[in-house]
Amino acid sequence: KEGKELLLYMGRNFIRGRGMDFTLEMLKYLPEHYFLIIFGCSNNKEIQMLQKIFKAKNIDHRIKTFKFASLSDLYHLRSYFSYGLSMIEPIYFSYNYSLPNKLFEYIMMDLPVIASDIPEQKKIVNAYNLGIVAELESPVITAQKLLSMGSNQYHGLEDARKALSWENEKQKLLNIYQDN
Repeated sequence: KEGKELLLYMGRNFIRGRGMDFTLEMLKYLPEHYFLIIFGCSNNKEIQMLQKIFKAKNIDHRIKTFKFASLSDLYHLRSYFSYGLSMIEPIYFSYNYSLPNKLFEYIMMDLPVIASDIPEQKKIVNAYNLGIVAELESPVITAQKLLSMGSNQYHGLEDARKALSWENEKQKLLNIYQDN
């Protein structure tokens, strides 16, 4: 990682509404020492297809793609990453109010996030000071935000890990069921 800023993207990559087009565009506005690391490709064929797309956009030298990795493996690699990306786009009603698992996985990894500005995600990122809320209409503005901030200034990760644990969420869910 020395001298590099690594952005982690977990999950399938070019499914519509997952923010990969935005992410690739944002990467173009970041200095050459920013790299995108993708974990979650299904197979070598998908990796090769993605590499062709990245090469056509002339950013293939700044992106590394890998097959699925377990959360425990990624947890051990967390110190290499500067941010985790959760870039869900509000193209469907359900996407607009979603809270992707990857957001919570980054929180549990103690990794600041760059998250899209969908309402629920934005609320958690801002409430706990977890990272940057992306301006989905402007990759340039998001890149500028990222460059003006340091990833070590997000102090809400520990509070978020405690408050947003499955144990706490499970109890909230049980309370809802019991009250109805």
